[in-house]
Amino acid sequence: MLPYCSRFPGLQVLVLLAAASTLTYAVEAPTATATAARSLVLDGLGKGAAPLDGPWQFHLGDDPAWANPAFDDTHWEQLTADKTWGVQGHASYADYAWYRRNLAITPAPGASPDVHLLIPAIDDVYEIYWNGAKVGQLGAMPPNFDWLSSLAPQIFNLGPARTGVLAIRVWKTPLPSNDPGTFGGFEGVPLIGSPDAIAAERGAMEFQWLRHQQFRFGLVSLYALVALLSFVAWLRDRSQWLLFWMAVFAITPLVELFLSGLELRYSTITQICLTQVEISIREASQWFLLL
Repeated sequence: MLPYCSRFPGLQVLVLLAAASTLTYAVEAPTATATAARSLVLDGLGKGAAPLDGPWQFHLGDDPAWANPAFDDTHWEQLTADKTWGVQGHASYADYAWYRRNLAITPAPGASPDVHLLIPAIDDVYEIYWNGAKVGQLGAMPPNFDWLSSLAPQIFNLGPARTGVLAIRVWKTPLPSNDPGTFGGFEGVPLIGSPDAIAAERGAMEFQWLRHQQFRFGLVSLYALVALLSFVAWLRDRSQWLLFWMAVFAITPLVELFLSGLELRYSTITQICLTQVEISIREASQWFLLL
């Protein structure tokens, strides 16, 4: 005798469709659950700035589709933003990479509808995407690449952000000879909050930077004073070339401070070029002093 389902082909088709639907739900449900569990919930945002800490989805390479909030990144590895990718398993990697983070934001009553993002530092060029839309960048990607370094933390306006995906596209420059291979990507945890809260956080970071630079500023001031006195003394007696080379040697720390120590906004390529010239002049003047 034929099985019960075989005698009724229509019933067999219905059973197969039901089984397929159950299997599809079993496959998709964990993915949706995993996405919800991976979302960083920011409730009452606006009373202060919240860190975007914890695991970020991370992937090497480059694909414009990775900015799409509907893209499935559950198979990506996870890195934290408090360390570079160079110390999290990708030493000496220099190319494209992406970070993604699901956010669920609930603003505090009376808070500004706009949400700002504070990026302390990222090596080296980066673009910010919120729900697939580009909201800002620092530097320029290849082929006409250019990057800015030694800058103050950058602020980006995400608009009335609520729920979505924050994606960051990063390009790390080729490694220079003095690169230990531990850099790349985030150098500090980003912060998110109201415009006032983010502005206050940036002000606090800049104040701490200024405090840490006081010794350097004092030392450079002493070098500049020595350079000025040596140059004036050399003008009084042009035969004393020792004073001239002392003036040249002592002024180079001040030049170096302007090139890389004041968070001035200009191309790192220009900075490197001028720094190499400064180093050459400093070393040459030092040799003349020793001779």
